Amino acid sequence: MVRDMLTLEGDRQDGVPLIKPFMRGGQRLERPARLKDIRDHALLEIAALPEYLKGLALTPPYPVDISPALRRLKAEIEKKLG
Repeated sequence: MVRDMLTLEGDRQDGVPLIKPFMRGGQRLERPARLKDIRDHALLEIAALPEYLKGLALTPPYPVDISPALRRLKAEIEKKLG
């Protein structure tokens, strides 16, 4: 993990999406995960963190970028609003 990217749905970026749909039309898209699988996933994600983010010491902020597509949308909205 080196950074997060805020973007629009459908705007492909490198990496793994942090948010994914779980329901559509009031129906689950997948079976609920088993508690053991959730725990295993959490442990893998924690292990993947850079060491400086695992401690309690004051650390540099974790970078979060805004995608060009989201910046363009912001500019379009601001232009419409005047």
